[in-house]
Amino acid sequence: MEDLTNKILKLLREENVQDRDVRSKMSIIIDDIEHILWEKITVSFPLLCNLMDTVWYNLEHVVGGGNTKGLDDLRFLGSKYPTLMYTANNDMYVDPEKIQYLLKELEDISNKWSNEWTFVQLFTKSQEGWNGGSDNPSPVVIYDPNAGESPSRLGYKHNGNSGLLDLNGNQLASSQHETVLCSIETKLGTYDREPLIKALLGKLIETCKKAIKSNKGIAFDYESYNYLN
Repeated sequence: MEDLTNKILKLLREENVQDRDVRSKMSIIIDDIEHILWEKITVSFPLLCNLMDTVWYNLEHVVGGGNTKGLDDLRFLGSKYPTLMYTANNDMYVDPEKIQYLLKELEDISNKWSNEWTFVQLFTKSQEGWNGGSDNPSPVVIYDPNAGESPSRLGYKHNGNSGLLDLNGNQLASSQHETVLCSIETKLGTYDREPLIKALLGKLIETCKKAIKSNKGIAFDYESYNYLN
């Protein structure tokens, strides 16, 4: 890295860039490089999570045979929309070769969009992430707080392992992953941010099309989103 730094510095001096101007010049260069490599999209990360959580519950989990409430796991996460669930969620960048798959998934979601879907939110009580798929999926507790339901009534304990009981009161095997909580909120059509989530889906689709046309990747910009709108 030091060798590369020296090469860059040498090139800047050959271009008559004064030392005091290196920082500002490099900032401009970085912006130019990012524009060449990436189609940037400014998004709200919470809204993106709302989209993915709701898609997982309605189009992957329930239709795959998962429990609508109670104890289950995230084995169906990414079963239909792996590019969205893993690539777009885990990184700020989507490489050009993956965008055609992301676009196909997003268009399928758009075609199936329904205000009758159940709006849900996934979260844990720590900074730990969760694991989806068939290889040791994270346990999940699905509950409806509006109906007075509580994860603790299912035996949930925030102690680093599942701490869960099955429907017969037997201790479930502990998992190396923290238990994920899935809160059932309301029908999607009655959620006041549904138009924003649907607009985000449309924006993602258009960004994918632009990126494919210009042979770029996609860069997610979470910091510049205007949360006051």
